[in-house]
Amino acid sequence: MTRYRVVFQVSEADPHVHETTLRNVRNTAVDLGPDAEIALVAHGPGIRLLTGETGFGDQISGLLEGRIQVLGCRNTLDRLQIPDDQVLPGVEIVTAGIAEIVRRQHEGWAYVRP
Repeated sequence: MTRYRVVFQVSEADPHVHETTLRNVRNTAVDLGPDAEIALVAHGPGIRLLTGETGFGDQISGLLEGRIQVLGCRNTLDRLQIPDDQVLPGVEIVTAGIAEIVRRQHEGWAYVRP
């Protein structure tokens, strides 16, 4: 059986992009099934999605409950002076969002940027 692995990128502050990305992640998870590995990586202006200030906190929690990894970029958090306690619970912080995407692509993950 094929084990799908997909990494989604969000790097824009636009709430419409956030909404589209979250919908794409959920739809992909449903379609590929429970064995799929799915990650959402936020960096740059897209990091705001992971602070809850855009109003998508419940959807992020839902992704995490569905075993989807949600990752935020430490470099971005530091640059924008966003303290860790403003990041939604359950979000994992990686050193560099883009480097995380590159690593996963190197490991064979499909890359999606809605």
